[in-house]
Amino acid sequence: MELVTINDYVGQEQIKKRISVAIRSSLIRKTAFPHTLLAGPAGLGKSSLCKVIANECGCPFYSYLATNIDGEKQIEAIFSKIPKNGYDLKTGKVLNRDEILPVVIFIDEIHNLKRKTIEMLHTVLENNRITLKRKNYITGMVEPTLCWVPEFCLMGATNYFGSLPKPFRDRFQLNLLFETYTDNEIFHVIKNLSVKKGIKMEDDAIVGIADKSRGVPRVAISLFNKAYDVSVAFGEPEEIKKEHVDTMLEYEEIDNKGLTRIDRKALNYLATVPRPIGLRAFAQALDEDVQTVENVIEPYLVRIGFIVRTGSGRYLTEEGKNHIQREREMSLYPVQV
Repeated sequence: MELVTINDYVGQEQIKKRISVAIRSSLIRKTAFPHTLLAGPAGLGKSSLCKVIANECGCPFYSYLATNIDGEKQIEAIFSKIPKNGYDLKTGKVLNRDEILPVVIFIDEIHNLKRKTIEMLHTVLENNRITLKRKNYITGMVEPTLCWVPEFCLMGATNYFGSLPKPFRDRFQLNLLFETYTDNEIFHVIKNLSVKKGIKMEDDAIVGIADKSRGVPRVAISLFNKAYDVSVAFGEPEEIKKEHVDTMLEYEEIDNKGLTRIDRKALNYLATVPRPIGLRAFAQALDEDVQTVENVIEPYLVRIGFIVRTGSGRYLTEEGKNHIQREREMSLYPVQV
């Protein structure tokens, strides 16, 4: 679902207020939008909001993945896309602000940038200057040269705000920390999506998706699409009913807390372990890689209070045990707690 304006974007109300002020200010002053760092769990719409900001500001939007940025040549290639209209090409001095077109450069998973790349960006974020290697045509030697960069906005999205060096974080004028959505906000995300797609949807069906979405719009949209597949398969492509959602959740093996098969496998395993278990041992027991366990499985289970992570490991809480017990009649948890 392509979002066009800030009003199309549902949720993150405080963040939207800050952004609206910054958009209006940059348009009035005819300057680039402030450098912005967006942090929070995956699937909350950080990338979508960056596109909305670029659209509201009338700026070109260039998107990159941090793991694909490696070295000075790539950084230089990225900045070479910024138009230089309105500048003195030798000094970088602004000659005609009306001709300047700032761009938005978006780097996803910005925490994966190499330290040398981050250090290169420090001066760019402060004063639009970057040190690049240039050949000195008098000496014939390649030397570090301070070069000017046209006005631009750097936006970075990360799931690991604390892993970024503090001097780098501090160079972003806006630090936006995203929170998971309420069921009501997810309801409106799905309602808007169904309207835009021209698909009728019962409120009960929307609620059925919202309260299984973990507060993550990306998850909710995925469940919406799967429920629509069921409605089409049932010969009712113009409307998603609650029975379609219920069938989809049954096929996807999603329980009343929005837990998936792998989530239940994690809880089930912890129920058999008498003491806290370390991350690597936990991942090995689940036959999953460490990053999947740490970034996909654990965060939601911790947030709803089913497991606890400590310095000595993670363990199942009483609430987690009670959930297993309540769901036993559905044959989702085969091991006795």
